[in-house]
Amino acid sequence: DLAGKAGDVDVKVKTDKDPFVGQNKFVIGLSKGGKPLTAKTVKLKVFMPEMPGMPAMGEEVEAQGKDGVYKASVNFSMGGTWQVTVTVADESGKAKKYKTSVNL
Repeated sequence: DLAGKAGDVDVKVKTDKDPFVGQNKFVIGLSKGGKPLTAKTVKLKVFMPEMPGMPAMGEEVEAQGKDGVYKASVNFSMGGTWQVTVTVADESGKAKKYKTSVNL
């Protein structure tokens, strides 16, 4: 499980099993001041930068859910270190980001 802040929003990111090459299911928990946060949009982006002989790879999906619990599924196409970004647009529509990474 990963946890951090996107501005004033508490973000928790977890997978149903350890991340692996292939399609991974994520559950994103959002709260603000200890209360579940209903966001306008929640996006999950995974990205691996370009390396010699290999193009950049990644995918961005909109997570679905409500009441502070959002679900998304993304594909890790190969092993390595993937950057993971959760972008939350709160009630005002202002985008806030939480960045982390996972190693496969």
